[in-house]
Amino acid sequence: MSLSRFQEMFSIVIRPGTGGPGALQRTLESLAAQSYRNFEIIVVGGQEADGWRDDFASARGLFGQAGLAMAELLQGQSSIWRGDYLMLVDAGDRFAADALDKINAAIHGQAGQILPD
Repeated sequence: MSLSRFQEMFSIVIRPGTGGPGALQRTLESLAAQSYRNFEIIVVGGQEADGWRDDFASARGLFGQAGLAMAELLQGQSSIWRGDYLMLVDAGDRFAADALDKINAAIHGQAGQILPD
């Protein structure tokens, strides 16, 4: 259940991490369990994520960018990502099932609250 009416789109970039075998799978599992669905995933660094594409059909998709340089990704809002916000995470990082919903709600806040940058 969404905490906020307006849904920002998040572009989540998964970089190779130091989490060892199964690190990317753990991150993708936690993203597949999100209650919030307005996000896209971009996997960089040649990590194999093809078997997960169907799991994100209800989100904005999962894309592989094997040879992507981080400088290219960070040049403003590049054509590589479409979201309102860019998140950089490492393979192995995990999200609570309502993490993106809570982030979206925090962005919009309530009257009198200070909003995050």
